[in-house]
Amino acid sequence: MTGSPRRIAYILTAVHEGGLERFTGDLIDSLSRQEFEPILYLLTPSNPWLGEFRRRGIEIRVYGASNAVRLGSLPSLFRVFLQLRRDFKRDGIELVHTCDFLPAAIGRLAAMIAGVPFRVHTLHSLYEWFPKWAHVLNRWLSKYTQVITAVSQSAADSARKLESIPESKLRVVLNGADTERFQPSQAERQRIRQELGLSPDDILIGTVGSLTTRKGQEILVEAMAKLPAMDRPWRVVIFGAAYGGPQDNLPEVRATIARHGLEDRVSVHPPRGDVPALLSAFDVFCMPSRVEGLSLASVEAQLCRSLSVFSDIGPFREVVKDGWNGFLFRSEDPDSLAEVLARVMGALESFENVRSNARADALERFDKKRMSAAYVEIYRNLLGMGVR
Repeated sequence: MTGSPRRIAYILTAVHEGGLERFTGDLIDSLSRQEFEPILYLLTPSNPWLGEFRRRGIEIRVYGASNAVRLGSLPSLFRVFLQLRRDFKRDGIELVHTCDFLPAAIGRLAAMIAGVPFRVHTLHSLYEWFPKWAHVLNRWLSKYTQVITAVSQSAADSARKLESIPESKLRVVLNGADTERFQPSQAERQRIRQELGLSPDDILIGTVGSLTTRKGQEILVEAMAKLPAMDRPWRVVIFGAAYGGPQDNLPEVRATIARHGLEDRVSVHPPRGDVPALLSAFDVFCMPSRVEGLSLASVEAQLCRSLSVFSDIGPFREVVKDGWNGFLFRSEDPDSLAEVLARVMGALESFENVRSNARADALERFDKKRMSAAYVEIYRNLLGMGVR
């Protein structure tokens, strides 16, 4: 290859410990620096996971927008829009890749005004809770976006329904996890369980994910309160960050724990970096989500052979075949979840084949190398670089 690397802009609201950030980091890591030069643009100043991206040795630009779309925040959002337009021109950006609503709206508009030739947008969820005006804006922006990818078939179907995204522009690229990092570890399992003060006979149920209403962690707490008496003691641990705002679920989770007097059996913890160790330690990994795109945590848990119990929303039906590589319960139904958990917890040792099926299936379908290769191919095709 001759010539300078082609410059790609990634725009995020902020960087916290989460699936969207891991997705972006994995894409950046997969890029050949002889072919591509990534630059990260962060709209807001609060970025607790900034070090994770600085270690990649890439350029990072941080702006001062408010993380909200309301009347009072419009001046700061407009200033950042103007700054992005200026910086895209100055940085020689040729392709903008956006995720999430706020950075996708501002980033694509700024790219269009700045004359950036190509735009790629990734749908990470089913955005049914968006107000109507947001769907109208996304529908209009899709006309000026060359490729729109969805992390699951469910996310693609939702975009077609809600925003009339043209079939010609829409591609499903399944989320991918780090199959080398996420592996079962008996040593890490013992370390975490000892840290939590568990005996070898204790059943540990865990969940990992931001504490937002869409994740529905209080449904798991309600289900544990309905659980019949078990022969073995159990604990539930909930790991996740709470960012405040109208979707913050931490107060509801804590209130539900207190209402049922489960303080000694259910605990909430901040996010931590040793997620593979946590997943290895969990006997059961439960995601009671109301809405997802295709959760990276759900795949990572399967790679670590944690027994999966998920709500039966569309994206999880793409991950789990009920009874073969995990178990599904009726979404938003604590009674259904309690019933499934009682069955699973009552015979944990009999589901080794389910754990094995889950890991094998995740290795085959959800490897981040496959995901990254698909995006690199999209970039090369748009930029006229051909296939190497």
